[in-house]
Amino acid sequence: MTNKTKDSITQDQCHLYCQILGDTDKPALLLVHGFLSSNLQWELNKDALLKHFRLFMVELWGHGKSPVPPNDKDYSISRYVEELETIRKRYDIKQWGLIGQSYGAALVMHYARSKPKYCTGLVVTNSQSAFSPPGAIKPDTKYVDAIRQHGVKAIPIHPSYSKSLPDALKQKMITLADNVSIDAVIRGLSLLPELSVYNYLEALPSTLVVNGTREKSFQPILKAAQTHWKDLKAKNLDGGHAVNINCAHGFNKAAITFFTEKLGKNDRC
Repeated sequence: MTNKTKDSITQDQCHLYCQILGDTDKPALLLVHGFLSSNLQWELNKDALLKHFRLFMVELWGHGKSPVPPNDKDYSISRYVEELETIRKRYDIKQWGLIGQSYGAALVMHYARSKPKYCTGLVVTNSQSAFSPPGAIKPDTKYVDAIRQHGVKAIPIHPSYSKSLPDALKQKMITLADNVSIDAVIRGLSLLPELSVYNYLEALPSTLVVNGTREKSFQPILKAAQTHWKDLKAKNLDGGHAVNINCAHGFNKAAITFFTEKLGKNDRC
């Protein structure tokens, strides 16, 4: 087992790591990656985005440089929303655009429904946990024993199993995934059944799903969500679950166009 458990910390030291890049006079974008990933998720996107925006890239609890909270209750939607709002206030951001990948998509959508006046819009990728109806994602403890015995490679979404990541980036992502705290993984998985935003879709700011069509299991979920919320937009790309990596150019173009058009209409960020 190669996974390492991060040192425990006190509650007052416990804040999500946020990497900030770009010019202070440019509009702000918040980016949150998915499970078993890190800010490397945006490696093929950040240069294009930085030409237009200032980036605030946040890492999940126990992932990358973020700490492992001392309490189970920290692995909650409300705590993630609180942490993201703390970052917004710290840097005096009046409004920002939100980008989320997979698990991170669900978190930024919950933030947006809680703090809509601070959000210009959302760009998210395939996220079954976010777009499935409440109750569709069941509590699942089958991986807990396997994770404790074999480490995070026991989870099928570990980047080592990906067939579409560029080799150089894949090796870096594997290294970082192997160092995600086991406690953070188990506690983070327990939040999955609560991540649905299905009942809140119509309350969200303008949202674009950059849809990796090769993830077949997500397509009926997205279609049902679009039926539920007629204003939900989608940009289909020939990629998989990590569509922002598989189809980086298309993702970058879609995100830049979406947010620049929003800024042109609102001029408030």
